[in-house]
Amino acid sequence: MKELIEIFKSLGNNILPIKTQDKALYHLASVTVSNIFCGLISRASGYLKEYGFEEKEAIEALYPLINYNINNIRSLGLTEALTGPVERGDLNTIKNHVNSMPAEHEGTYKDLSKEILSLAKEKNPNRDYGKLDEYLGE
Repeated sequence: MKELIEIFKSLGNNILPIKTQDKALYHLASVTVSNIFCGLISRASGYLKEYGFEEKEAIEALYPLINYNINNIRSLGLTEALTGPVERGDLNTIKNHVNSMPAEHEGTYKDLSKEILSLAKEKNPNRDYGKLDEYLGE
């Protein structure tokens, strides 16, 4: 095993041992950024398809933003890369989004917005997010 670790390290990989009891969390993290990320892109492209985009066109339209965000997260970190209506505390835009989506999407949108709100509070500790907290059910 030590030889494999050294080979992977020599190739520039960061190796961290994972305890057996933590493997489910590691897998959950991997699935979240892989499969669930695909689900989010599918949902976003679905909104564009409602306006006549083909799937490939929708993904191509979203790709620059996806790529920009991934690069910013990598270089700046999650908190500093954060932008958008939750970060700004723009409740009107968030309400417009919720009113524009199918009812079955509202829970996912609000749950993810709560996660984003946690980052926004970290980034902007002096900003008042009270109304947004209330709307999202914090």
